[in-house]
Amino acid sequence: MNPVPVDKGIFAVEGTELALFTAGAVVSIVVLVFALVLFIRAAREHDKQEKLEREEAARRAQQRKT
Repeated sequence: MNPVPVDKGIFAVEGTELALFTAGAVVSIVVLVFALVLFIRAAREHDKQEKLEREEAARRAQQRKT
């Protein structure tokens, strides 16, 4: 008789499935970090632009007074 294969259980994961899952998780994290870095850069640039616009408006207001 042929032996019955031993069941590894419902939580058993093949090596390739685990590798694909891990690779997908790593790629997702890298993309999220990259998006966060781009968002922070854009926010800083936006703040700089607003500061320059405020300074320019103050300079124009000062010139109108004189």
